[in-house]
Amino acid sequence: MDKDYLSILPSAHLKYAFSEESYLRFALTRTFARPDFGDLNPGGYYAGHDNEFIGGNPDLEPTYSWNFDVLYEYYFNNSGILSAGLFYKDITDPIFTDVKEGAYNGVSGVEVYSPDNGDNTSLRGLEFILVHKLDFLPGFLPNIGVSANVTLMDSKMHIPGRDESVPISR
Repeated sequence: MDKDYLSILPSAHLKYAFSEESYLRFALTRTFARPDFGDLNPGGYYAGHDNEFIGGNPDLEPTYSWNFDVLYEYYFNNSGILSAGLFYKDITDPIFTDVKEGAYNGVSGVEVYSPDNGDNTSLRGLEFILVHKLDFLPGFLPNIGVSANVTLMDSKMHIPGRDESVPISR
């Protein structure tokens, strides 16, 4: 099977400096991800003990995404950064693992696992990051630092053949 495609991936990035320590960044980007090589395999294998067939899908399309990001950053001299960001992604053809009942070599009731493309997916969230060297402590302690990251996300993916949307997981 032959798959050819041309991907044009524009992007725009803007940065506004409130001061030497404080920045606001905006990004609008178009990205894509090819399917994993193994997911494109037209074959697969049968696990008789579990009555499962795990295979690939040579018809998978790449996943495309329009991404919008806003990020505020504050730099603590040379000792760290505090940042907070918002992001939104509009995703086309996300890849998920589909499970159907089928047959394999005359055995019916086989659970068939294979990758497939989903529809209409969106992902949005907030991210907070703190990295700070504890340079205000005495003795050897100023060489210790703290790093923390919290990301809150909400996603909805429509899978063909299902009525309800599901969260993205992979």
